[in-house]
Amino acid sequence: MSQPLRLAALLALLAFPILEIGLLIRAGQEIGFWRLALIVVLTAILGSVVIRRIGFSVLTKARAQMDSGRGMFEPLFDGLLQFTAGMLLIFPGLISDLLGLVLLIPVVRQTLIKSGLPKIFGTNPFETRSPNDPFQRPRDPNVSSGDDEDFEISRKKGVTIEGEYERVKEEPVPPERALRTRSGPK
Repeated sequence: MSQPLRLAALLALLAFPILEIGLLIRAGQEIGFWRLALIVVLTAILGSVVIRRIGFSVLTKARAQMDSGRGMFEPLFDGLLQFTAGMLLIFPGLISDLLGLVLLIPVVRQTLIKSGLPKIFGTNPFETRSPNDPFQRPRDPNVSSGDDEDFEISRKKGVTIEGEYERVKEEPVPPERALRTRSGPK
């Protein structure tokens, strides 16, 4: 993230609570304290209902999408946006309530998932693959996905896996337990 963008994000985070408090004070003067308190409490209840409703349904949808062969990331991001909407509704404030209500609209969430989130995360629309993924469904060799060049480049460079190891014993493996290549069909 570039320096001006970080500064803008920091200023927005600092200004948001000040705007929320100012708007709550102004709304309290216009509509009255008790009506404003009722709005804040009702939106907090709505937010908790939204969070409770998504629960495990997001995981169920992701599993169903994965079983049908489609990507499982869309229902996960949809659930994340619904959870964000619920949290925004729980926070006291009219701006966060408005943002939370907008995120509850399915068309808005789908638009964010299809266009906004891939740009933010810098990815293709939520599709991940590796060249030797044992869990990936077999691809049709007649159809080129355009990713083959990337796989070849990553395979030529090699894969580095960082980690720690400890040798348990320094004994050589007996010949009868050693791995052997198959010489042909049996």
